[in-house]
This record gives sequence, C-alpha cells and structure tokens, in this order.
Amino acid sequence: MPSQKALYGAQNKSVRIGILVANDNLSSGERRRRGILG
Repeated sequence: MPSQKALYGAQNKSVRIGILVANDNLSSGERRRRGILG
C-alpha cells in the first residue's frame, strides 16, 4: 500500500499538471481571440 505522503505527492503532481494545461489552454485561447497564430 502506498503511503499517504506518496499518494499526496501524486495527487499534487496531477493538480499541478492540470493547472499547467488549463493555463496553456487559456493562453492559446487568448492568442486565437487576438488573431495571433501560434
């Protein structure tokens, strides 16, 4: 059984990745809205 600390670390990592992905989606949406490609 994984320890609580290991579980917490994995959960934290996925949350951080989710935030990064959300930020990336937001910034690409912003770029599209302004008509800048890339």
